[in-house]
Amino acid sequence: MNTPIVGGAAALLLVWLWLSRQRTPQLLRSTDGAAIAALNREQIAALRMEPPSSDNPECLPVVDGAADGAGGQQGTPPSFPAPGDGGARTRLLREWSQAYATVPAMRLQVMRLARAWGHPATLPLVRRGLRAPDPAVVQEAALAMARFRGGGQVAAPQAGQPRLPRNVARTR
Repeated sequence: MNTPIVGGAAALLLVWLWLSRQRTPQLLRSTDGAAIAALNREQIAALRMEPPSSDNPECLPVVDGAADGAGGQQGTPPSFPAPGDGGARTRLLREWSQAYATVPAMRLQVMRLARAWGHPATLPLVRRGLRAPDPAVVQEAALAMARFRGGGQVAAPQAGQPRLPRNVARTR
């Protein structure tokens, strides 16, 4: 076969492919950001909502953050599912996970509850707490995780002492 014939056939094939391709849909039809701005305002307003009140049945029990975090209101520990009740444990963890994901004000309380319970089933939730943007939630998650690490206790930072930067090894 001749070289010009092969070149011509290749050119015809490329032209045919280019003409027969489907056009990709346009992702952004307009540059009007009014709908996006309205959605952002709604989401910010939802974040500013008050945490659930105590008369709400879906409200989580309050746990005091003092000492080891095992005490609840008036010194009574919160009730957790029995060791053999897997269904109740699953429901409780699902409620905690949903409260952690939907209401940012409840994150610290959920971490305190997970720390007070100390069950290995709380590990995925505690790991999420370690990546939280709130330093108090991260501190509570670190204290909850210390039980499973087998090492020493994690010391809480003093009130007047500033936290060291994350890259402290590079600054010394």
